Amino acid sequence: TAPLRSVGSLVNRATEKLRAAQPRRGGEEREKGDPGVLPPPPDLDRTPWCLLNFGRPEEAVVWLERTAAGYSTVDDALGAARAAVLLTQVHLEGRRVTAAGGWQQRASRLLEGCGPCREQSQFEWITGRMALASGDLDSAYVHAERAHELARALEDLDLEAVALIYWGHVCVARGEVRRGLELMDGAAAAVLGGVVAPWFAGLVDCGLVYLCQNRGGW
Repeated sequence: TAPLRSVGSLVNRATEKLRAAQPRRGGEEREKGDPGVLPPPPDLDRTPWCLLNFGRPEEAVVWLERTAAGYSTVDDALGAARAAVLLTQVHLEGRRVTAAGGWQQRASRLLEGCGPCREQSQFEWITGRMALASGDLDSAYVHAERAHELARALEDLDLEAVALIYWGHVCVARGEVRRGLELMDGAAAAVLGGVVAPWFAGLVDCGLVYLCQNRGGW
């Protein structure tokens, strides 16, 4: 818990500094949660990422929106896509499906023409998850498998774990229960090994709990 308290303290201090730097608008105080003046890339990513891993996704939304805008102003499509994919995920977690769909479409446009990258893997994963939620199991399977392939090729343990957990969900939903459980075991092993970031580890844990609630005897 000590490292988490330390991260939280750093996030709070950074937030207050940036808010203090933002001039007042029309003589009024800034809106609550407004991050104010944003630092230049690559510092744009740090505060929202800390907030996500500290379990404060709703506070990260405004930072991620500003991050997406900030990267767009410097023509960094990949940086903007990274923020857009995370916004898709945060809105989906908050059950704001329309907002999630909008950011997912924006991420898709930003990633056009990009080669294999972390952002592409994360986009494939979240797109597969949305397809699963809508009941399109065939599309969900393709996206989850692609997300896992990219994560493996990039040696990205965070995305490999979440790709496995949702690929497993798709398999179980398709009636391939044994295969699905094997994939989920792989995701659980990665988290237990302590190599997965807290934000993604939490998604794996929630996925496992959800399966246990709906599939007795796992």
